[in-house]
Amino acid sequence: MQEISRRVFLLSSIAFPLGCTLTPSGRVPAPAAPGVRGPKTGQWWRYAKRDALTGRLVETQTAHITEVGETVTIERQREGGEERHPSWATKWL
Repeated sequence: MQEISRRVFLLSSIAFPLGCTLTPSGRVPAPAAPGVRGPKTGQWWRYAKRDALTGRLVETQTAHITEVGETVTIERQREGGEERHPSWATKWL
């Protein structure tokens, strides 16, 4: 059996992952473009924040897309946003 030098081993261990990423033509494949649609005026969504221990609904946030141009303008509204657990450090302030 033939001994392999450290240099040959290191070079081959580097070349193996490169060979798996290249296509047979030698070029790296281009990433696929995602099919994501753009936002439209009037779309909306809702976030429901819940207490992690009890699962009780703490707050609801609603977001509406109001304007679409070079930038997208989003209007947000909160409902029921009272903090029930005061900060632990307030007693020292």
